[in-house]
Amino acid sequence: MSEADFQKIFEELTMPWFYSNPLFFRLFCMQKLNANPLLQIPFRVGKNLIEYNPKIIAQKNRDNIRKDLILELTRIILHHPFRHPENDKDFDIELWYEASTMTITQQGVAVHGFQKDMDIEYYYKQLCKEKNGNMDEDENTESLPFSDITESDTETCFESGTSTSDMFNTTASSFFSEEDSKTGRGQDARSDEVSNKLTAASDTKEAENETEATDSNPSDVVNDNAKEGSELWSCDDKEASKAIDNFMKENKTLWGSLPDNVESLLSLLNAKRARIPSCIKLLEYFKAINNSCYSLTRMRPSRRFGYSQMGKKRRPEPGKILAGIDVSGSIDDEQILKFYHAVSNVFDRGIKNVEIFQFDTELKTPKPLPFKKCLQIKVLGRGGTSFQVLFDYAIKHQRDYDGLIIFTDGCAAEPKIHHRLTTKVLWVLNDKQSFYLHKESLNKTGFVTVLA
Repeated sequence: MSEADFQKIFEELTMPWFYSNPLFFRLFCMQKLNANPLLQIPFRVGKNLIEYNPKIIAQKNRDNIRKDLILELTRIILHHPFRHPENDKDFDIELWYEASTMTITQQGVAVHGFQKDMDIEYYYKQLCKEKNGNMDEDENTESLPFSDITESDTETCFESGTSTSDMFNTTASSFFSEEDSKTGRGQDARSDEVSNKLTAASDTKEAENETEATDSNPSDVVNDNAKEGSELWSCDDKEASKAIDNFMKENKTLWGSLPDNVESLLSLLNAKRARIPSCIKLLEYFKAINNSCYSLTRMRPSRRFGYSQMGKKRRPEPGKILAGIDVSGSIDDEQILKFYHAVSNVFDRGIKNVEIFQFDTELKTPKPLPFKKCLQIKVLGRGGTSFQVLFDYAIKHQRDYDGLIIFTDGCAAEPKIHHRLTTKVLWVLNDKQSFYLHKESLNKTGFVTVLA
């Protein structure tokens, strides 16, 4: 088959995306198609290129070609070719490639005992631990979500062929609707003819592929594919990365029928690029509120705007800050101690006006405790988490406090907040992952930052 024939095949495969998945269609049009007969895998991407092996493509049917192409385009959407760490001597590009495939397809996650629906950095770290032998045996066995999956199941996926998407058992239905899958097959006589040629070639080569796959070690096949598939990946390719950034900004409303896990990962990626507000600066802002000699009141008009805005009145003593410490099982003692030190360093002399509640699903003390006394008590609770109990107390006593600081991981239902709450709220999350996951929901009630 000539190069022109392959161009027509790709056109017939991608034209249905114009209506059903415009994001994939426009991204595909941005890339340059190059035939590379030396490849051992169907496709590889990078440097604004999509390289394909004509011999392997000719042996595949249309649905398998579409699945392989979707997988590679999704890598570009999630910036996997450009996101790997820079200046890391121990960085393993092959494990990064495997983590990319695992992130998109979610296949092999249960076999390894990894957590589902996580980003590429998580799977890369876990694969590095496995390679270096740092993972505990109990962690690998007891955390398996499916007990009927064994290591032998991973070997069977290599016996069916050398396609990356076949190894991870991806399906077109996971990316497209059933209607689009039907239209992708083509209705004209020429598309049927091409499809028959491809399926016929696939049947004649099936026996040869099986013998080649069984002769080689499955782990060697994965390593070879990962090495070759990531050969064009480079974190130094700033121009390509910037082009994809601009493309995603311009087409952020054209996601079409992206899988749910890809949409959530894309939202998480966008959140990671947002600048995280400084925890110290926000704590200093609350310190300024605490040390202010004035408070706002509706009983006195503003000199400039009259009764349309609250006026100020002098108060006899500085205001108070209420801090809530999440003591559920997901927060460890070291993180709580780190938060105590951050508050102590920022507030310094005004520390006597900071009171603290420990809470999980309930408040652990009848009344808030002075900050200095909290340094000497043990952490209570270790249950679930409910923000509502803390906000109920803050709303009831909002005249006594000018600021509310909450240290948590964000894993709880959104609280119902009274519309008359005037107390400033600051959410301090325990790590960046929690910040990326819960930033949008927590921004509705106040400032959000991460404990540095």
